[in-house]
Amino acid sequence: MKFKADTLVPCGFLVGAHPAFFCRDKAEDELTCSLDLDDTPVPFQLSSRTISVPMVEGNPQKFTLQAIIVKTSTSHAGTLRERFYNLENPATAVLNYPYTGGDQFVPMIKFKEWPIQKKNSVGKNSCLYHS
Repeated sequence: MKFKADTLVPCGFLVGAHPAFFCRDKAEDELTCSLDLDDTPVPFQLSSRTISVPMVEGNPQKFTLQAIIVKTSTSHAGTLRERFYNLENPATAVLNYPYTGGDQFVPMIKFKEWPIQKKNSVGKNSCLYHS
């Protein structure tokens, strides 16, 4: 899907998807189905890049990891995040969606449910962590 560069924002990233062995088209097709976007389309795209996550809130020290970033237009960001929050548990979703079902969505912005420490923990437990 094509977007204007000035309206494209990162909503979050996928933990469990290794950027070096990732087929974007296959993942986008499977996520469209698992997010139930066939009837109500919410445009998104996936890209691979290095991201930095704070180690502790308020501290400038960060760790970096290679991740699959989920991007959409600013007008669809909230809706897309909600769709990702409603995905099945990765332990069971992998049975129906073998390529992306086991991946964990982590939002880019801080929420009560996703504080910095939780993002830090998920990122460090990922095999993609780099110190």
